[in-house]
Order: sequence, then structure tokens, then C-alpha cells
Amino acid sequence: MPALREAAKQRIDRAFNREATAFAHRDAAYAAKRAAAEDVFAERPSDQLSAEAALRNVTVTELAIDILSRPDTVKERETRRQVALAQIRAATTKEQLDVIVQGVPEAW
Repeated sequence: MPALREAAKQRIDRAFNREATAFAHRDAAYAAKRAAAEDVFAERPSDQLSAEAALRNVTVTELAIDILSRPDTVKERETRRQVALAQIRAATTKEQLDVIVQGVPEAW
């Protein structure tokens, strides 16, 4: 069972790594925008958000609120990965491991 459990963990990690690689640029951009949005509320102006706000015809504050109201996709991905790993740790049979691993889409 330990070897099966380790193989399942590796498969989960590979799937999540594929997803992270596919969205690396977007994740980096979103992280930068979230940090810039937080800076707006700390009264540190953001040139990046000023330019985007002008393009969208909204205020920098409105844009910052919009950005911070969106889900943090990196945190959500890590939460999904941790849930899958916890399920693997709790599994007691090969069949349970198979169900967990099959529940991870290859597109992740």
C-alpha cells in the first residue's frame, strides 16, 4: 500500500504541475495585480493599475476592488491539491486510491 500511495501522490503532483505550467503567465500576472490592488488600499499608487483603470474607464479603487473580489486561483489550486493528498493519506485500499486519482482531470 505505501508504494501505491506514493504513486498516487506523484500522479496528483504531475497533474497539478501541468496545470500550474499551463497557467504560469496568468498566475504571475494575477499575483502582481492582486499585490498592486492591495497597495492601492495601503495608499501606495500603482502605475500598472492606473493604466488598466484608464483602459477600462473605471477608477483605480474600483479596479482594485474588482481584482481583490476575484478568487485567488493559485490558492484554490493548492487547496485542491491538498484535499487530494489528504484523501490519498486516508485511503486504505487500492480501489480508493484509484477513485481519487481518476477524479483528477488530465487537463489539470
